Amino acid sequence: MTNNHTMLFIMKGLNNVMRKMNTKYNIYIIPQIFYPKYKKSRVLSILFCSLTFLVMLIFFIIVMYDYGIGYIVLLLFSLVVFIYSIGDLIHGNIFKMQYIEITNEHIRVENFLTTKIIKWKNVKSIQVISNRFNPFIGVTRKDDFWLKTPSIIEFIAKIYGCFYMTIYLSKFSNLDKQRFINTINKRI
Repeated sequence: MTNNHTMLFIMKGLNNVMRKMNTKYNIYIIPQIFYPKYKKSRVLSILFCSLTFLVMLIFFIIVMYDYGIGYIVLLLFSLVVFIYSIGDLIHGNIFKMQYIEITNEHIRVENFLTTKIIKWKNVKSIQVISNRFNPFIGVTRKDDFWLKTPSIIEFIAKIYGCFYMTIYLSKFSNLDKQRFINTINKRI
């Protein structure tokens, strides 16, 4: 065997050992990227809501064209909700431009309108919250303002999902939440 073949053989062996260790400890291999995988029920509900707002938009244009400022507010609201919901679905599912990236240095969450990056040394805690049947993973930084305030404000902030980074599990249904949490807890 040549040196290249020997190195390749050793690298494959190390890769298999690392894979077995990560499976044993129930963590993800880093670096890892997760793309959104909506449940069919979520896709149908987004399409239903989008079409409802599209019908409202058409109704406002055809029927209520001379009702003043209220007409303009409802028209703009319907237009914004329609564009945002369809844009989020297309941006995430079709173009695959939304993702969660875990590397040796940071966690990066790329959403439709925002990008959040948090370095491992800044992560304080991670929690799974089920808020109105919409479970999500919340990541808290060490320098968040409500951590420096009395405990009642921290309690209220956690109830309402005031985290630096939120990852909705209904959007990333391919993400194993326990494995993800174990991976982050091993890093912090």
